Amino acid sequence: MSASTILLTEAKYATDWEQLRTAGLRLFAEIDGNNFYLSGTLVHDAAPLFFEHYSINTNESFLSEVNIKAVRKQLTWLDGVAISKMIVAVQNVHYKLLPFEFSASQIDAQKLCSDSSAFLNGKIVYGIDYKINIALQSFCAQVAIKHSMIGLLHQTSALTATYTDAVLCNIHATAIDIIVWQNSKVKMLNTFNIVTPEDIVYFIQLAIQNHFKKEAPQLLIGGEIIQQSKIYSTIGKFFNPLDMANRVALKHQGVYKTLAPNRFLSLSGIIACE
Repeated sequence: MSASTILLTEAKYATDWEQLRTAGLRLFAEIDGNNFYLSGTLVHDAAPLFFEHYSINTNESFLSEVNIKAVRKQLTWLDGVAISKMIVAVQNVHYKLLPFEFSASQIDAQKLCSDSSAFLNGKIVYGIDYKINIALQSFCAQVAIKHSMIGLLHQTSALTATYTDAVLCNIHATAIDIIVWQNSKVKMLNTFNIVTPEDIVYFIQLAIQNHFKKEAPQLLIGGEIIQQSKIYSTIGKFFNPLDMANRVALKHQGVYKTLAPNRFLSLSGIIACE
């Protein structure tokens, strides 16, 4: 794939690039199918300074060493900027949920990554092709890959302050994440492949039937969805109450204002966890 097929669709700058050359920068990225989101903060500050969104107008994924390197080639303004670390959240990567007791040696033996969450009270274990890590090192020598679910769980943890019991359905182009919590504790977390809006209804119904016997929970819908859509209207025919779930705002989230508030940008959660 040539670099020319990557489109810079958004660029929001709020800093002096000459300052970055000496102050240093941390990069945060999210790879979600054919979308590549990039944000940066100063080394000792969690406030995002810029946000960029790259997309490919095909069914290709940015979870490819060729496409990652093509993005880096576009970012000529990063040349000469001191970058200390890059943290990348990856979407649509198969994972397993395991207890904290699962040993690090077992994870290393299987060449797997592991992200822990106190809110989840366990670990998310997953695998990443080593070529992806090598490609990301074109941005920075020190790269840490995180599963995007950790960022989503950070957002969910904050949502429990408003909703004690609820079901969150986070919608992607070809998959959904469903998180169920009761008494502010996670009872279910899973990702399902979808083709039609009816698929979403089926998996939500299954989650509710398995965890709520009496009163129907609050259903929160987020992700790649708007209210004026077939997906939203289809879900609304079967579930009540239904609410669009806004992501929890970071202290300095103005840089992400170009995104719909119901889009659970995982890198914003990852920044908050750092």
